[in-house]
Amino acid sequence: MNNDGVTSHPLFTRLLAPGLFFILIITTPASARVYKWVDEDGNVQFSQNPPPGVESDVVEPKYSKGSTQAQQDLQDRVEGFRKRADQRQKNADEKQQQAEEKAAKKQRCDNARRRLASYSRPRVNKVSEDGQRVRIGEEQRQAELAKAREYLAEHCQ
Repeated sequence: MNNDGVTSHPLFTRLLAPGLFFILIITTPASARVYKWVDEDGNVQFSQNPPPGVESDVVEPKYSKGSTQAQQDLQDRVEGFRKRADQRQKNADEKQQQAEEKAAKKQRCDNARRRLASYSRPRVNKVSEDGQRVRIGEEQRQAELAKAREYLAEHCQ
């Protein structure tokens, strides 16, 4: 066993070394030249190697690796992506908040309708603080009916 520690470690030999080799293979063609040529059927073709005996042009990349324009374009795209993602999240949050407000309003209206139905009966009992059932007076019942009707008219159409 080799004593250098890193290259003899099983993690390196099984995962890291093949991964580095794969990255090296993938990045090599990215720097290769690209040729543009027209085949015998008149179709424009692109390849890394032009066919022999055919006139071809070298296609230059729009931006070089060190181009500030390319870096600016990338930054603009990333910023645009972030803005769109933020806007989507904001819209989703607003939609969620509207749904919660709608559900809460429905619950309040349902409660007001139940109160109206309860106070519409001729005899209404309430539970006092000490747990006793107490019948409310007609004036209080009419006042509660009026409050329930007013709430329903104002908020639950």
